[in-house]
Amino acid sequence: MSNFTEARTRSERIDIHQNAKRALQSGTSISQRMQSREERADAWVQWFRRKADQGADPISVLPDALGEIEQRAVDAAKAEVRALETRLKKALGCS
Repeated sequence: MSNFTEARTRSERIDIHQNAKRALQSGTSISQRMQSREERADAWVQWFRRKADQGADPISVLPDALGEIEQRAVDAAKAEVRALETRLKKALGCS
């Protein structure tokens, strides 16, 4: 086996191990995590294709994508905080 093949195989094993660990930490199965990842990847492919169809400069698309990722992460975190606040208020009997 070549060094390249060994490195690739090792890298793939590391990826599989990390995905399994993250799936366990999030309380989902590995297959659910992989399916979710595939769906997200498909959504990003569509996003990039829309940008390309709009005639966007390939160099400008990457910063837009990173900004979009950051904004989605912030939005998701805010939604989780609001949901947690609601649950805490309900648990404490606050209106």
